[in-house]
Formats: sequence, structure tokens, C-alpha cells
Amino acid sequence: MIEQGRAAAGALLEVASGDIVYAEGVYRVNGTDRSLGLFEVARALQAGKPGAGSRQSLAATCDFKGRTPAYPAGCAVCELEIDAQTGQVLSGSFLDYGISRADDLPSLRVEHAEHPTAGNPLRIKGGGEGGIVPATAAVLNALCDALVRARVNDLPMPATAAAVWQKTRGIDTP
Repeated sequence: MIEQGRAAAGALLEVASGDIVYAEGVYRVNGTDRSLGLFEVARALQAGKPGAGSRQSLAATCDFKGRTPAYPAGCAVCELEIDAQTGQVLSGSFLDYGISRADDLPSLRVEHAEHPTAGNPLRIKGGGEGGIVPATAAVLNALCDALVRARVNDLPMPATAAAVWQKTRGIDTP
């Protein structure tokens, strides 16, 4: 991609591409203050500007294989029971669980600790969404499983009691 840009920058600046040096996102004519930024060159190519070559874009592809593979280390499981008459979940609700209030928790001190990984060139790590995202799928799959006799194989979110009832209306399930 840098070489594609070097050729286009040379044409736009009317110098040989060998006279163009690239550093920190800028194509510069060696020994002068004449330059074009990477995005300026890309826009010129996309616009088909004279001298930049035929209408094209700066592009490159690459396969990345990190030094350390990352695997999820958890699972989400849900078991529930549905009242066929009301569509209401019978196996529990938030009223069955003691949910902590602010005064039940200790004081917290939040700090930012940055520990870039050496496992990839960007030195970044994955996010923490993996722990919460599968729970929704587990609940909806459990709902559909509980409603298999009612021939429900898909239930859109939000899966309210009314939505479940509408899906099963008129079907006698034990």
C-alpha cells in the first residue's frame, strides 16, 4: 500500500517515485518541504485526479495470526418453565434473588492500569463482553426449548410474558 501511494504521490508531485519518502503518514519529496498526506493521496486516487493514475484506491490485505490464541473460558446455561396459560416464566424472577444495593457493597477505588499485550502488533486485548453476551442467547434458547410443544422455534426480543403468550395462544401445552 505504501508503494502504491508512493507511485501516486510521485505522479501528483511530478517527481520520480524513487524521490518520495514515506514516514508518519506523509509522502514527502526527499530534501524538500513538498509533501502529501496519506489520505490526500488516497482521495486523489479515488477521485481519478490527473497524474494519480486510473481511478483506484490504496488497498492492502493481510492475514493476522496472533502469538497467543484466545479462547473463551465460560458457558451460559439457562433452565426455565413457562405457564402455558399466561406465558409467564415460572422458574424464577428477580424477586427470588437478593440483589445487592449500594449500601451492601464495600467502598471501591477505581484505577486505570494499562498492561498492553505483546501477543499482537497492536498490543491490544479483547473486551469483556464475552461474559454477558451469551446469557441472552441462553435464555431465549431455553424459552424456545420450553415452548417446543407449542411449535415455537423462534422468539424475538424482548421476550415478555405477553410476547410468549401470543406465540402460544390457542395451543394446549401441558
